[in-house]
Amino acid sequence: MNFICTRSFLFLLYFILSLFTIKSYGQSRSVDNVDSLKAEYKKQNPSKQAETIIQILEYYQNIDVDSSVLYANRLLELSDSLKYEDGILAGNTSLVNADFIKGAYFEGIQRAIPFLNQQFDNEGYHHANLYLVTGNCYGSLGLYKTGVEYYLKARKIFSELEEEDKLNKISNNLGALYIRLENFESALEVFNNMNISAGNRALKVTSKVNFGFIYLGLKDFKKAESHFLDVLDFGDDAIEVRAKAISSFKLGDLYTQEKNYKKALYHFNRSIEFFSLLENEAQTMNPLNGIAKVHFISGDLASALTVALRSEEIGEKTQTLSELNSVVSLLAEIYKAQGNYKKAYEYSVKNLALSDSLNISQRNQEVQVLEAEYNFERREEELKLAQNIKFRNQKLILGGVSSFLFVSLIFIFVFYRSKKNKEKANRRLERLNLDLEETNKIKNQLFSIIAHDLRNPLSSLYGLVTLLEMKAADKDELDKLIPELVSQFKHTSTLLNNLLNWSKSQMQGYKVTPIKFDIYDVFIKNVELLSNRFDEKEIIIDLGSGSGEDVFADKNMMDVVVLNILSNALKYCDKGDTVSVNTLSESGFLIISIKDTGMGIPKDKIRLLFTSSFYSTAGTRNEAGTGLGLMLCKEFIEKNGGKIWVESKFSEGTTFYFKLPIYDSRNDS
Repeated sequence: MNFICTRSFLFLLYFILSLFTIKSYGQSRSVDNVDSLKAEYKKQNPSKQAETIIQILEYYQNIDVDSSVLYANRLLELSDSLKYEDGILAGNTSLVNADFIKGAYFEGIQRAIPFLNQQFDNEGYHHANLYLVTGNCYGSLGLYKTGVEYYLKARKIFSELEEEDKLNKISNNLGALYIRLENFESALEVFNNMNISAGNRALKVTSKVNFGFIYLGLKDFKKAESHFLDVLDFGDDAIEVRAKAISSFKLGDLYTQEKNYKKALYHFNRSIEFFSLLENEAQTMNPLNGIAKVHFISGDLASALTVALRSEEIGEKTQTLSELNSVVSLLAEIYKAQGNYKKAYEYSVKNLALSDSLNISQRNQEVQVLEAEYNFERREEELKLAQNIKFRNQKLILGGVSSFLFVSLIFIFVFYRSKKNKEKANRRLERLNLDLEETNKIKNQLFSIIAHDLRNPLSSLYGLVTLLEMKAADKDELDKLIPELVSQFKHTSTLLNNLLNWSKSQMQGYKVTPIKFDIYDVFIKNVELLSNRFDEKEIIIDLGSGSGEDVFADKNMMDVVVLNILSNALKYCDKGDTVSVNTLSESGFLIISIKDTGMGIPKDKIRLLFTSSFYSTAGTRNEAGTGLGLMLCKEFIEKNGGKIWVESKFSEGTTFYFKLPIYDSRNDS
């Protein structure tokens, strides 16, 4: 089993992209004096000003993102008035590149798609740049195949323009994505065709790293070793130190596969030293995982455990999920080898949860990108259709006017009615499309929730049954495992109830049956139901004394609402926190507030709570959630003529409010 992170090639991708793609559109000549360009700009006419701003952009986008954005917007404003296509493309390309540098990859793709989908008679330098930076964004999102497609389009144009420097840079990125796709033959072909000797030191050291990765992937260990060792002879600037850190790590990996553990440990430790010079703690996880693996293979379980726990601590702090997943898998194996089956079981469950989170995150990214592309294409088709209808109608009207006024008037009347009917049909179709998109989005989210939240307790049950079958756990260990399993199944039971209630309401199968009742009784019932959990977390619950007012609503629905809101408060509170319930009568409604002193909600996340975004975070003791409960609460309360809202300050607590109609004797009729 290979415990070293399967995503270790990500080092290379970040390395390559940070090195070359920030400087992604330098023209044939370099910009040496930006001040002189600014002086020229003030004296020029508008068309010359646009050309000068493009040169200013080439200077700033390499060193100052904010100035790059400022001048890009200025260029777009000027180019729009001049109908200057190159200026529009250069300005938008610069903004996409700024999104890429800031890590806003999805926003960059959204910005680029409208221009990439347009048809141009001739695609030139600025088109190629736009393909290039869009490929960077796709590659950084992990959508490597799409990234390769855009790089190939950019390379074709740069080849026709004989832009040698640009070809080297794009080939470098293209080769990196081929490596990420484990298409080592194509990567080797790309790098062999590069004019590396004409490049600078950065290109030469990066190419050495790339060739090392390729030959390692092709199982040619001697050539891989030779290239990685060559990197260690380079200098000490930041780029070269990063290259040494990556090469040392891969040498450790290589020697581990060759079972030369002494050399492997030496190079893993050197890799940690190099990453420490770069003050990059997160990337030390891979060599740490490598050291832990070597100790594990060698039978030194104590040393393996110490190093692996250190790596896990870094992963938890930096939230480097892919590497954290690898070390968690290794820790499960170490504890199993030590005979500590409880710990082995805990880390196996954690490993499964992390794997699911990574898969769901990747799938959501892909869905977002595809959704953006689909929405643009649909808007473009609608625009074309509207233009065609407008053109056809204009011809008909002109023909009618040129013949007889009476016929024209009749035609206009018929056309007006037809247009109104079409508009009505189009609006209805648009609403149906939006409903369908929302339904598909919710369906995808629900499948993700079901796959993730139902799988964990089943995996836990499987682990427990396996321990029983192996007779590997004694009664004391089982007594410790069973409460955790029970807790997971309680969460699953709540999830299933919410899913069933929500599904029933969506299929119009949930009929609202309002009756007169005291909402205070519903709170008492649900607090008793959750009392063990309140006691376990040492949370104080204060129900007050009730309002004495009866509400008029569906009691079963309100039971679901109260249980979800109280469970939410429980989830985000911990020892010493309080949850208090109060009521207030106001204008025919009873306002109920549930206030807690827990961890609170970030301001920018409050708007997501009652939507189909399924926003949820882990509780104070890592309790899982889906975001479905609050969406269900909103739907049930609104079906009963009420309203729900929330107030919160992060780290200070949260108050949920909902109001329901107060019972009136006229309700009986």
